[in-house]
Amino acid sequence: MLSYRHAFHAGNFADVIKHFLLVNCISYLQKKDAAVRFIDTHSGAGIYRLDDEMPSKLNESQNGILKLQNFWLLCQFLCILTQMTQLTG
Repeated sequence: MLSYRHAFHAGNFADVIKHFLLVNCISYLQKKDAAVRFIDTHSGAGIYRLDDEMPSKLNESQNGILKLQNFWLLCQFLCILTQMTQLTG
């Protein structure tokens, strides 16, 4: 039997897609009045340091979550500009 250690693959492209879809699905479900229960039966540690030994070995996060780093900075910048525009009229 092969063992799978998610720490080696943390932040990879598939992780980014999975979490993007998961967040959007949960956001959609929260718009309804009914209660929502989400149970992740195959979750890992939840938080992984990408500079630790295992993630650094395969470095899959370089083609996954780290490619979005500049996008996040751009979003933060645009949010600040939007707030400034709203304040100044």
